[in-house]
Amino acid sequence: MIAQILQQLQTQLKPIPIPVYTAYDHKAISQKQPPFLVLNLRNYTTELPIFRAEQEVVPFSAEVTVTLLLPMEAGLEQLYAYFTESILPVLLQVCRVQTVTFSAPKTEPLLQKQTMTAICHVQGILQPDVQETEAEVE
Repeated sequence: MIAQILQQLQTQLKPIPIPVYTAYDHKAISQKQPPFLVLNLRNYTTELPIFRAEQEVVPFSAEVTVTLLLPMEAGLEQLYAYFTESILPVLLQVCRVQTVTFSAPKTEPLLQKQTMTAICHVQGILQPDVQETEAEVE
């Protein structure tokens, strides 16, 4: 279920013109050219299933981190501008994120990248099925 939430968000972030990876992606960081985003699940809460017209649905809420990685040469203004102008509108409109909290930009010397992370609160309904489970992020 957790992977499905991240995959759904990854799909919804397609309008952003940079690659979007999940934290569980097995591609080496050295093969990912900045700029790019990384999605990770921070918290996940589920509730008791609800039955509608012979179908079971499971409400959930989650905190997802969205981390922007830029080259080391990027400055604070460039990080913030890129996030607020290119990424934030898609998070709010397409992904219907409830709240967004930004962390301070930081330098990741091991990755040789400048990063900025937003913590996003999302909620939706999981629809378990005998064959597969779909996550609908609202």
